[in-house]
Amino acid sequence: EQYHSQFATFRNACDTTRLTSTHWHIASANGLGWTFDGMDGAIFSLVAPMVMKEFNVPLASYRTGLQLSMLVGIVGLYFWPWLADRIGRRTLLAVNIAMFSLLMPVVAMAPSWIAYVAAYGLVRFALNGEWALGTMLVAETWPARLRGMVISVDRSAWGIGAALGGVIAAYVAAVWGWRAAFIVPGVLALFAIYVRMLCPESPYWVRTQDRKNRINARKQAGLAIDADDQDWIDRAGKVGVRQLFLPDMLVNTLLSTFVATASCVAFSTIGLWMPLFLSQTHHWSTAEYGNFYIWWGLFGTLGYWVAGWMCDKFGRRL
Repeated sequence: EQYHSQFATFRNACDTTRLTSTHWHIASANGLGWTFDGMDGAIFSLVAPMVMKEFNVPLASYRTGLQLSMLVGIVGLYFWPWLADRIGRRTLLAVNIAMFSLLMPVVAMAPSWIAYVAAYGLVRFALNGEWALGTMLVAETWPARLRGMVISVDRSAWGIGAALGGVIAAYVAAVWGWRAAFIVPGVLALFAIYVRMLCPESPYWVRTQDRKNRINARKQAGLAIDADDQDWIDRAGKVGVRQLFLPDMLVNTLLSTFVATASCVAFSTIGLWMPLFLSQTHHWSTAEYGNFYIWWGLFGTLGYWVAGWMCDKFGRRL
């Protein structure tokens, strides 16, 4: 912490009594992560009919390829937070943004359906860590009284990203083809510089590492550890999935898992397959369902804002 405290951005992040420019930079970085996620999902969904046509892929094969890519993305959901607990949040967030942005043009150059699926899997692997790391930074730096609202507003950026994906599909892919749609996000790699320069490391993570290092140093020196430190290191060493299923947590775990699973299934059915349905069943053009996605994303953004306001007004459980 002594090293990080020499930087004004870290000192600002440590201040929970007021909002500083650093807090806004962290929130913006997290919002960008959600924006990229929405834009990525929209682009891949909106160009699906064009990709299937070019590679001559039947619906069953397309579904299988999409499922494989999503499974690779799920690995990223666990890998990046695990790594962030070991080497920090900020640098990994910048790495994720750069990976996502640079891999999108790789998708555009895919020479075959298998290459397309592999590239998309890597995009999802990188992107699923991006917004998770950004949310960590927000939760560990913003004042507690404002976290519900700022995380909801950041989450609402997904809808803005989906709307941008609709713009790219309607006015880029419809004119120059689906490969052009993946070139545009490549410029977003520049945001990695922004994150690296203006977003500090999480004070919570820094202090946790300092405490671990101090306790380990005392152990190696053969010195006694006080009861509070011993209790802390014992609990930290026992963190695992099994804690979610202890008697006092079981009901909340099962309920949360059901709600999250149901919402993901409902969203994925609409978000991932709607363009293909509109194309094959109602014969919509790329420009038509691209424009539809613009409005769909913007209305979704409004829903996130309302949900965030209600969480702070009436509580999370309700």
